[in-house]
Amino acid sequence: MISKRRLQKHSVSLVSMTQDFGEGAAAEFAETIIAAADALHSAETAKHVSRTMLENARQGFWNGSKPPLGYRTIAVEQRGQRTKKRLEIEATEAETVRLIFRLFLQGDGRSGPMV
Repeated sequence: MISKRRLQKHSVSLVSMTQDFGEGAAAEFAETIIAAADALHSAETAKHVSRTMLENARQGFWNGSKPPLGYRTIAVEQRGQRTKKRLEIEATEAETVRLIFRLFLQGDGRSGPMV
């Protein structure tokens, strides 16, 4: 609503390609009701997605995105169209991560630890 008020302040009309509310008080009322229903739907969807991702993680599956350095994803299960994945250590990258931590904690032999 704040963005809509800013647009109106600068004489810019907001037009929907899918819903024609017309003009006047009844149109503003209908638009407000639709916006409230959309906000409720969005909040419910967010709650569902969050719950699903938490359960997915609880079961040990990777929720997506690029895996952290030192890991790769492997497919472990097929559920319908979805492939469930888990993280697995990627040996070459993992050595680099171990080196980074070792240098941080112990130094390189010429200087002390970075902690």
